[in-house]
Amino acid sequence: MSAGIADYDPHGGREDVDLSGILTALARNKGLLLGATAGCAVAAAAFCMVVKPRYLAEARVLIEDQESYFTRADPALREGPQVIDAEAINSQIQLVNSRDLARKAVTMLQLQKQPEFEAASGFGAILSLLGGGLAGEDRLLTSYFDHLTVLSPAKSRILQIEFTARDPDLAARAANTVADVYIDMKQQAKRDEARQAAQSLKPLIADLQRRALDAESKVADFRVANGLFESSENRSLPAQQLGELASKLADARAAQSEALAKAKSLRDLLSRGRLSDAGEIANNDLVRTIAGRRSAAQALLATESRTLLPAHPRIKELQAQLSDIETQLRAAVEKAARGLDNDARVAASRVVNLSALLDEQKRMVGLANGEETKLRELQREAKTLKDQLENESTKYQVALARGTAENTPADARVVSRALAPSAPVFPKVVPITLFGALAGLFFSSFFVIARELSSATPRAPAPAPEPGDSGAGVFGRARARGAAAAAPAASAPPAQAGAKAEAEAPPPAALDAEAPAAPAGGLFARLKQALADFGAPALKLEADEPPETPRQELEQELELEQAPAQPGRQAEPPYDDIWARDPFSASAPAPDAAAAPAPAPVEATVPAPAESTALAAPSPLRRAQPQVSRDLIARIVAAGDAHGVTALFTEASEASPLYALVAARALCREGRAILVQAGADRHLDAALLQGLGVKADAQAEPGQAPAQPGLAQLLAGEASYAEAIFRDGESRLHLLASGGRFDADAEDLRMIIDVLRATYDFVLIAAGADALGLGLARQADAVVVLGQPCAARDALREAFEAVGARRLIVASPDDDGQLAEGAA
Repeated sequence: MSAGIADYDPHGGREDVDLSGILTALARNKGLLLGATAGCAVAAAAFCMVVKPRYLAEARVLIEDQESYFTRADPALREGPQVIDAEAINSQIQLVNSRDLARKAVTMLQLQKQPEFEAASGFGAILSLLGGGLAGEDRLLTSYFDHLTVLSPAKSRILQIEFTARDPDLAARAANTVADVYIDMKQQAKRDEARQAAQSLKPLIADLQRRALDAESKVADFRVANGLFESSENRSLPAQQLGELASKLADARAAQSEALAKAKSLRDLLSRGRLSDAGEIANNDLVRTIAGRRSAAQALLATESRTLLPAHPRIKELQAQLSDIETQLRAAVEKAARGLDNDARVAASRVVNLSALLDEQKRMVGLANGEETKLRELQREAKTLKDQLENESTKYQVALARGTAENTPADARVVSRALAPSAPVFPKVVPITLFGALAGLFFSSFFVIARELSSATPRAPAPAPEPGDSGAGVFGRARARGAAAAAPAASAPPAQAGAKAEAEAPPPAALDAEAPAAPAGGLFARLKQALADFGAPALKLEADEPPETPRQELEQELELEQAPAQPGRQAEPPYDDIWARDPFSASAPAPDAAAAPAPAPVEATVPAPAESTALAAPSPLRRAQPQVSRDLIARIVAAGDAHGVTALFTEASEASPLYALVAARALCREGRAILVQAGADRHLDAALLQGLGVKADAQAEPGQAPAQPGLAQLLAGEASYAEAIFRDGESRLHLLASGGRFDADAEDLRMIIDVLRATYDFVLIAAGADALGLGLARQADAVVVLGQPCAARDALREAFEAVGARRLIVASPDDDGQLAEGAA
């Protein structure tokens, strides 16, 4: 709409800078546009044919650790994987772009012999002759870096090495050479690192050797000084002697015990006369010999006794010999027992001597243990130095071997070698040609537009509006009033409408004072003004604006139908344009009468339609209503919490004057409020629908959709909140009718109530004492029983008290007609 104001020039009229004029100028100069576009396209194509093509070759290198089981110095030692992050990849990119690598690559490629890299421009050659330009090597390296590009794809460990050249073979060879030089530099870096490690290990190994020798010398000197010599069993000499004495003492005690036991056994045999068993115990040759002779004599005596009598001399001789042998055997056994007693006494003497020697050796070993502790400490120090010397010597040998190796594994490998490209990367014929054509079209269009603006001529001022164009201003803008104000004016006669338009139109002097100053002359000022106007919408400003909402049309028709047919009666001005503001904003400002001049009163005669007899009586929404006491309103407001108030309204009789609607209209002044018809009171439903222009007897037949969607359709999903909720014509109250009969309980309505509580400050529910109303009463913040004192009201109060309503309020009209709590 602002384009109309910007285009008007109060001094010279309207300048020809609108969109239609620009398009006309472009169409008039289409030959110039086509010629410039074709010329630029041909020039771009010629440039692509003349310029020498450039080819791009690409090699890829993978950054990873190349150490393996076979190349590791110690195969059993496996270090953690090398961490390669984004910073490491960027460091490798900088290494590829280093000047050291560039010098090696330039030398290997012999780029100084390539005119593309060595030749200097005319200005550069003059500077070189004067001594102010770059040197030959610097110029060669600069050209090399201009042709080289190193990057890494996102989230990868790949180095992408790109090289551009006029020769495709040179481009591929250069990319591969840079990759090979990079790998060689990584290998050489590892070799240098190994050599540096070997050099740093040399003084450390020498120092360890000297310290190890000193430690060994201290151990040997300490052994000699304290007599802590090592034996063959890797023990000290005192400890070994102590062990030997302990063994000898144990043997002596064993021999003593054995001798005493044998002597005791022999004496037992002698006392019992069992000399035949003494040979096994005594272990004596004499006893065994005599025992053998005794056995032979007994055998001979038994043989002779078979033929000779006991008194025979031979028998007596043999008996005398046997008796003598037994006497010898007894004497030999006694002698053996005495010998064993002697052996026991000798063993006892050895035990005593060995015990004394053992105690002395124990004392010596105890003294030597303290010295051995110091010796072991010296030995540990010497062993630690020897182990450290051995480890460092191993590292030195490994570093020395790596420093002289030719095939040291690098931390990178070439995964893709560059090939000679077949298609040039520059120039791209088709894109450059298209870009040239577009550039020619753009600049030629800009030239035509600028020329048109600089040569624009003013036109005559716009003619004044005709008397019949009611509602149109001088600038072609419609009045800011809505369709509610336009409807009465539309029904007025043409003469009165023209008078109204003349009265509303401001004088030309006011226009000259309010109009902005014309832009200063000049091409750039006109171009700036034209671009500003070009962004404004191009509309037919003389067209009448449509009504803002269909609901306003219904309310306007309702007012026209309810107006009595009195000739010459002044039309009642419409109420505030409530649908032009946000109905959910409690802070929406009321229309300021001082902000805009009030329109002149318009006299209109409204004929009474023949079909409006059904609505001739005042609507319950617009007739005089009783007042509501502030105490009752405060009591209902105090029943809620920070999230709002949910109140249940129930009336004692359907014949009451809709006290629920009266109380809801009073509460809507305290905040955003909505009245929901959830009970079986068809009287309230009929009143709400009649306020929308629906006849009171226009009830929906079974199977037919109601005239206004309500709670039933909202529960069934057949209507949205925006379709079911409508606005009260007399207040800011929002209404939600029942929409017909529905079968639901309090749990079914909980979600709808929660949604309404999130939007409104007061959710007011009109219901009765049925199952639905009693269920809702348990969840409501307050239950308000409305109506005249009667038995029905007392029954309602008792029913809601029985179900445990949180806060029960009884209200009825007092003597002054004011709805108050507890009025009789």
